[in-house]
Amino acid sequence: SWYVTSLKHNFPTLRFPPGTDHYFPGKPTGFTVKQFLDLNLPNHQVFLCYGWKSGDNTWQGFYDTRPWGLSQQVIPVDKVYSPKSLRLYINQTHNVPPREGVQLPPHDKLHLFPPHAWEHIVLNDYYASIQGQAYYLMQFAERKRDQLQPNVKDIGWVCLLRTLELYGFLFETQKPEASAIVYRNYGVALQTLLSVQQQQELPRVIRIVDTFTKYIEICKRDNIEIEGGEESMVNAVNYWSNFRDSMIRMKAEKAE
Repeated sequence: SWYVTSLKHNFPTLRFPPGTDHYFPGKPTGFTVKQFLDLNLPNHQVFLCYGWKSGDNTWQGFYDTRPWGLSQQVIPVDKVYSPKSLRLYINQTHNVPPREGVQLPPHDKLHLFPPHAWEHIVLNDYYASIQGQAYYLMQFAERKRDQLQPNVKDIGWVCLLRTLELYGFLFETQKPEASAIVYRNYGVALQTLLSVQQQQELPRVIRIVDTFTKYIEICKRDNIEIEGGEESMVNAVNYWSNFRDSMIRMKAEKAE
């Protein structure tokens, strides 16, 4: 009985389902996470640390989460990929990763801390959160791939640019130890950008070759299944390698 009473005292703006006194799904005077969110999400931002509580699935079909720093933001399912919600999300998380200064040790310093140390755990979680945010935005951009327009008014395009920024940060700070999926997704996002722009930029073409090549290398080394099959990925590397070589030759010819 102390649970709701104590929270009401410390968080006076929170609301609790009538007739309940503690969080305990299935109990006569207990409330569920859905009941709590129904009352409070309209007026408060709600975040989860380490996921939903086991045993309470009442949120499913009504609420979902998206990456937000080291936590996850809870949102109604109809706002997961709504344009207005996405634009607000990108604006509110613009400082991840930090724009100025270095607030955490770089990824290549992880070896300085034992695996059980809090520094090691926090750094891993930090980089994982950036990867999660990039993947979340990339999913929307890929869904809208055929309709993307290189214009800041197109939320799909904005999501793609932010995806590239985040994966680019991971690529630069984690190389050569980034995960296979970072290399793969960064290359895919770069491909999408070039196809929408309909103009090829040599540095980005070179980076596509590098990311896909590294992806294949890591998958073979760690016995990871290559998405879409090895032949398809090798063909992509060959295509962009030939394109790169052609651009380099043309550039050299113009310089003569």
